[in-house]
Amino acid sequence: MKRVSIIFWLITLGISGCKDKAENPLPLSSTGFEIFYIYPNPNNGFIMIGVNNESNQDYQLLLFDPEGVKIYSDAIPKKSKRDLAYNLKEKRAGNGIFTAILQTPTTTFTKKIIVE
Repeated sequence: MKRVSIIFWLITLGISGCKDKAENPLPLSSTGFEIFYIYPNPNNGFIMIGVNNESNQDYQLLLFDPEGVKIYSDAIPKKSKRDLAYNLKEKRAGNGIFTAILQTPTTTFTKKIIVE
């Protein structure tokens, strides 16, 4: 018997109208909002990252430049919703694919950020 794998792709439109495609969509919080979102993406170096932390533990948000150097690190307190603004070109990192990582007590979420 031949095995067939099916992968579902989720394409969403963010606030900026940019498409975001994820093979394994991030879980939604109990309020229906994504736990971790980035907009606009792609961008010119200025981004907003939203984090919806409904848990009883703190989260950690990390941003890395295209060479893998950590350029930002922020704590997201428990039971909070944050919209954080970052200027990626301020760190003289230039254009490329940046990485945003949200670490929770049980899971690590990763998203790519395209800076043109």
